[in-house]
Amino acid sequence: MNNFWHTNYKAGQGGKHVFRFSITSRAKADNTASAQFGWTAANPLLPAITHQGQPGPLPGHAASLVDIAESNVLLLAAKQAEVGDGLVLRLWEVSGRPTTAHVRLHHLSARNAVSRAGRHHPTRRLLLLCRPAGRN
Repeated sequence: MNNFWHTNYKAGQGGKHVFRFSITSRAKADNTASAQFGWTAANPLLPAITHQGQPGPLPGHAASLVDIAESNVLLLAAKQAEVGDGLVLRLWEVSGRPTTAHVRLHHLSARNAVSRAGRHHPTRRLLLLCRPAGRN
């Protein structure tokens, strides 16, 4: 491989290189499906080790932590908030059109929700609709 930019390392990078490709096709162009395919191929689900003794039973059926009703909104990341006991969800609208995302948190309850476009952007309060536990 060559690097013809002015950098602080040599232009030729020798050695073994591995390239992996994921290719798909569809009858009609679809930005949403392409983004979903690309993120799934490039970011496979990774296991994480949790602390021993987590309380409570696991559901007997397949379950999800988060569901998003709109197919053009992808969940890029979910993590515990750095301050407090909140949950941070990073969403991406992939079709380029204004969208209201309907997010369902299974097995969790929320007291409030806010939106932040980035670290240096103001926080906006979001509408939070809650249903009693056990109801869809």
